[in-house]
Amino acid sequence: MDSDENEKGNFKDPGKPDLSKALSIIPPATSLKEGGEKQREKRVKISYDRGVGENAAKVSKKLAEELGISNRIEIVIAGKKKFVMKAIIDESIDEMNKVYVNPDIMKDEGVSDNSIATIRPGTSSGA
Repeated sequence: MDSDENEKGNFKDPGKPDLSKALSIIPPATSLKEGGEKQREKRVKISYDRGVGENAAKVSKKLAEELGISNRIEIVIAGKKKFVMKAIIDESIDEMNKVYVNPDIMKDEGVSDNSIATIRPGTSSGA
């Protein structure tokens, strides 16, 4: 076999680098997920619930465990409005893609019911 000919019978262009060597050092996408690292944030719907306190947000237990939320939750809406609230973890909530908040505060801030927001574990600072 000629030195310019690879195992499939194709000829290599001496001016081009061998791409297969470069790709061999890049790990597959599935191996990156296997690291066991927790998800840090999630996009969810914000729903109104008058039973929730002024500066609090009610989340499901599964969602809180998935994101590592214990006592504070950070809610960011459209990258512009940011709230840090007390997290109320409720085992009776089945929906993992909803967070319940007090409508009075959200209406004052211009956030409508069923808005999409990003949530993550909160820091110690307030909103």
